[in-house]
Amino acid sequence: GPDAEIGASMQRAALMYADQVNTTGGIGNRKLEFEFIDEGTDQAKARAAAERAASSASTLGVLGHWSRDSIAVASDIYGKQGIPMLSPSSRAPRAAAAGEWVFSTAFAEDAETRFLANFVRNVIGEKTVSIIQQEGEDWQALAKEFDGILQRFGTKVVNSWAFDGASPKFDDRVAEIVKDIDGRQLTGALLIVGGTRESARILTALRMADVRNQVVRSEEHTS
Repeated sequence: GPDAEIGASMQRAALMYADQVNTTGGIGNRKLEFEFIDEGTDQAKARAAAERAASSASTLGVLGHWSRDSIAVASDIYGKQGIPMLSPSSRAPRAAAAGEWVFSTAFAEDAETRFLANFVRNVIGEKTVSIIQQEGEDWQALAKEFDGILQRFGTKVVNSWAFDGASPKFDDRVAEIVKDIDGRQLTGALLIVGGTRESARILTALRMADVRNQVVRSEEHTS
């Protein structure tokens, strides 16, 4: 799927850890083994993968998932079966707060957003910030959180654009946003609030248009 590189990295890390544990005797004199299931960052496949893992008597726990939709659908299945899920994604803490069987190794998205706003204003020193945000309540909440922190330091978001990541006209909308930013020669940092794939495509479009503003995003993209 679109997050294949992340999945491959997680798989390599898991195998390295299993090798380390097993060379020292395993856990309770039992070897640690992983079965890898590719859910392709697809909600339907994630459900099928979670049901497969949960139905196996040998499953003691799950490492993953990564995307917002996958975590949402899988965590419910594992919770009903009493199987702990540990995810390295920043989307996991929200699911973890809603159920006792979901655990996260990352900060929550809202905590990351507050940190990023403080970093942009007080470390980088940007006094002007504009936001390109994906439509949806969660993304809007993160954008509002970012603006709220900026306002504490006497500044605020001065421009904003919204896009629908699922729209067939997504690329056209991105072109409109980039043209507006480039044509107005806006200064200051640009914050992208949205999914990984959509954010990457927006960043690529900005750089292809030679828009050289500092672009920031929590977790996967910070440049």
